[in-house]
Amino acid sequence: MFRKNPGSTQALTVEENLELAARSAPQRVPLAEILATFPRLHDRRISYGRSLSGGEQQMLAIARALIRRLRLMLLDDPFEGLAVTIVQNLLEICRELDDALLRSPRNIGV
Repeated sequence: MFRKNPGSTQALTVEENLELAARSAPQRVPLAEILATFPRLHDRRISYGRSLSGGEQQMLAIARALIRRLRLMLLDDPFEGLAVTIVQNLLEICRELDDALLRSPRNIGV
């Protein structure tokens, strides 16, 4: 679980946040793959968490979860307070992830 505005990660760069999230994961998604999924985070990878917009912070929170190669991720109002363009971008990313999971030979039934 990742909080929306984790105070302890505000002093870390985007890249450091992702590396920290992946550190204790039994399996992890390569950093390059996560940054390719979130091009805006790739552009801001050396920026500190405190300098990110609300939408970028939300992308970072989702990316921190995804890098851990979770089997299940629950999102509670992930688009709250975000600009329409950011919401559209995040929805597209979620659709792509859903499509990728459905095509995966390791997918699990619900």
